[in-house]
Amino acid sequence: MMQGITQTNSLVSKMLERSAVLLAMKSQNLDIQWIKEFNLQQIMNGCNRISTYLANAQVIPQKIQRELIQNPSFAAYYAKLIPMFPEEPPAEPDTKISSVRGYGHSGYSHLPVRQARRSQRTVLMHRLSELLELCWANELDISTFPVCELMEVLGLDSIDTEARLVYLANFSLQQQTEEQKQTRIRSLSNCSELPLRLDDWQKELIDKPYLAAVTLFSTAKFEEACQFLQDNPDILDIIELFFTREIEVQLTLEDYVRFTEDTDERIRLLTSVADHLGADNTSNFISFWEKSHFMLDELRRLTHQITVCSDRDWDSLFFSYSGYVNLLYGTQLKEIDLSTVQSYHEDILTYAIIHRKKHFLKLVDANAEKFLCLPRDCILLQKQLYEDHFNLNELTEKNMDACRWMKVINFDLDNLMPGRQYTFPELAALYGVSHIYISCYHLLQSDSQDYRLKVFRQLCKRNALKPTMGPDDLLRLAEKLNIKPLQDWREQEFGDIPELTAEDTTQLLIHYKAIAPLLPDIRCRMDVILLLKNLAVLDQIDSIKDLKKNIRKFDAEWHSLAEEMELSEEFQNQHQETIIRFLCRNGAYIARTYAKDLDRDQCESFYRVVKAELMGQLHVLKYFEGDLQCELDASLTEQIKAGWSKNNSLTRDRMEVRECDDFFSTMLLGTQPHDTCLSYVNGVYKHCLLSAFDSNKKILYVSLNERIVARAFLRLTKGRLTGATAKKGKDNFTFVDLENIDTMRQEEQAAHEELTLFLERPYISGVSPAHEEQIHRLLIELACKKADELGTMLVLSMSYSPPDQTFTQTRFDIYISASKAGAQYLDSLDGQATVVAERSYKANSFMVREHSPMRKT
Repeated sequence: MMQGITQTNSLVSKMLERSAVLLAMKSQNLDIQWIKEFNLQQIMNGCNRISTYLANAQVIPQKIQRELIQNPSFAAYYAKLIPMFPEEPPAEPDTKISSVRGYGHSGYSHLPVRQARRSQRTVLMHRLSELLELCWANELDISTFPVCELMEVLGLDSIDTEARLVYLANFSLQQQTEEQKQTRIRSLSNCSELPLRLDDWQKELIDKPYLAAVTLFSTAKFEEACQFLQDNPDILDIIELFFTREIEVQLTLEDYVRFTEDTDERIRLLTSVADHLGADNTSNFISFWEKSHFMLDELRRLTHQITVCSDRDWDSLFFSYSGYVNLLYGTQLKEIDLSTVQSYHEDILTYAIIHRKKHFLKLVDANAEKFLCLPRDCILLQKQLYEDHFNLNELTEKNMDACRWMKVINFDLDNLMPGRQYTFPELAALYGVSHIYISCYHLLQSDSQDYRLKVFRQLCKRNALKPTMGPDDLLRLAEKLNIKPLQDWREQEFGDIPELTAEDTTQLLIHYKAIAPLLPDIRCRMDVILLLKNLAVLDQIDSIKDLKKNIRKFDAEWHSLAEEMELSEEFQNQHQETIIRFLCRNGAYIARTYAKDLDRDQCESFYRVVKAELMGQLHVLKYFEGDLQCELDASLTEQIKAGWSKNNSLTRDRMEVRECDDFFSTMLLGTQPHDTCLSYVNGVYKHCLLSAFDSNKKILYVSLNERIVARAFLRLTKGRLTGATAKKGKDNFTFVDLENIDTMRQEEQAAHEELTLFLERPYISGVSPAHEEQIHRLLIELACKKADELGTMLVLSMSYSPPDQTFTQTRFDIYISASKAGAQYLDSLDGQATVVAERSYKANSFMVREHSPMRKT
């Protein structure tokens, strides 16, 4: 029982002790968390010291609380510090507006809260807390440092906590002048990764005024830099030279290592340079000299030049790196003002001076204005070109003129062969062409540059290469082109094949070994396409006739298409020739790819189009009987119907524009010259492609060197000036003129409706701005010719800028014709138009031709 009473008394005693500590902590504003870290006696002793020395203390920061509890001498030390801290400024009344009346439903919107600026007292307390933490890590008692020294380093913004502790640990207990103190503080602020304890040599180094300006210590670890200087004491003389002469340098440990060779000579030469050039120009020289990794020969060369040419304008020469290099190598540029050149001009000049490109430098000096007009993105100014691929001494004035327009965006220099040098004619030929052509050029083996360029230009001019060609294809083609040029092959070996294109010829050469046995059988281009499309089965046939006989068996896509369209064997046999032509152009694949995403009604309509193509009757289907009149809701003369269905073409220089209404020109309009929303493969509006087979629509294709570079829709429709009244009935009733029945039928329509030829916006790809303008002119010219033949009004999309004054911009109503496809895409009338919008007018701004022969519908 007595034992139980004793235990109870002990527990009560502990509770009373704990309660007393808690009350003491509360009275001294200490954090309750210290109960977990310190025992009750430590905490109570700390509270007593706080009560003795810091009776008026308010809120005490956490880390300072810890030190007051664990360090018996800190309370008295801290009591001496407190009066030195600036007073906390009185809190300013919060007069800012936190919200303003707004226009939204809430009525108010909040402004960003302004961040309160920390007071100086708060900043110093924070720095003291960080310093305490660093002292704990290094097992130091902060109270051993003089209070005044501690307070001074806490007030310095230029040094961090690490440097503050190093200063206190190494210098605070010494007698020092104010100048020594400031030097040491500046030096420490410039050093990185300082040790806590400095040896005597390091302390002496810290006392050097130049240490504060030496980037060696800010970029390298302090002890590593010190060891380097102890091993190479002469480097200190170079550092002191830079400091005393006020030469600004940004040198690293790696840079100073290069000075360890021939250090005495370097000091002597650098002293001479500083004597002649002064501080600023010597600073510029050091930064220029760094580019050669501080080669001693360069320093010797400069010293010689400034000694023999002591009356030069050093400020001008050292204003730019090219000016310095020009001086260094004997003033090779005499006319051009190097202080005015841009950095991208300076690089090539510097390279040319260093590498003794005397002819190029002479050319630049004689044509300074032309050279300085070369833009930053000019290919000549690209380091990769003149350092690795082109000898600048080969450049002529004419070449320099050409370079002004040769931009790096059109010439990927990575496509050039590593280590290969090119002449300017080669670079000019390779400029602007795709990677596949450049790869082919590299495979040409002739020693004659003229021959290689002749072959290459033929390929480019005729767009003979497919972008999908692989390395093996190019290699086989190059083997044939090394024998003779493409055109010679075309004329000599394949001259009996009519309408053969350059691309066909390259494919024949690539697969020459497989096709050669069948060459005597080839009668037309379709035979060539058929062979190329069925290369995999050529070993199974004896002749082209045999291939044609079995083509339906070889073409898996055709087998599926015929099944889906339910084409009888009799139909296939009856139309074998047209089916073969269809398959030769990959028609089965195109048809199946397009049809798979159509709904049932559209698919049925499309297969009727395909069937007409297979029968060779697509033209009849497109312009069937009264379809055009139904689409336009207008009576048309036989002359207009015949004129509209006839396809025209125009050729100007190497560019041709032609009207097209055939199956493949129509199906591929969304993929050539580039993919659009009408692509039969994955176009967003591919379902509208079917409407291109309507009677009133044609496609204009523009070709440059046999390559399609543009296309545009040409539509026959109706139009009227915006604001015209709706169609009315006949105003008069009279006898018909039997001699001009068609004309009388025309007059039955309202006078305000005009038969209109509408040229939609063009899609253009892969041409220069000059060719783009030529394309616009050619499209307009063909449209004008067509409108004149039909006697219709001509309206252009706003995408065109007609070259003459016969077109006027105005608001105009375009008739949206009926379509058998259910939906059509109209670029200039907000895109897709469905059945709901058909047989109505839509207004927009267009270019309308004036004084054109009008024919009313």
